[in-house]
Amino acid sequence: GGQQFVRGRKERMEFADSFETVFHFTNLYWKTSFSYILGSLTKLSPSHPWVAHQRRDLVNDGGELYVPIVSSEERPSGEVIKACMDL
Repeated sequence: GGQQFVRGRKERMEFADSFETVFHFTNLYWKTSFSYILGSLTKLSPSHPWVAHQRRDLVNDGGELYVPIVSSEERPSGEVIKACMDL
């Protein structure tokens, strides 16, 4: 235990903090319902930005389209994404 345990933990935490997102995909939903997808949040590689997309339905049941609404080097918060959506 003692000092070595703390130093080892600190080094492990620094190592874990050095990781970066390689790929990320998340569907965006209303907080109370998972039945309707509002959009998605993606990061395609470490060199690509985070991009939030809003889902739009095409006319005459022609499917759906995902339109980019915000792009950022840092992962955008839910508040930022919601403010950019055309609801």
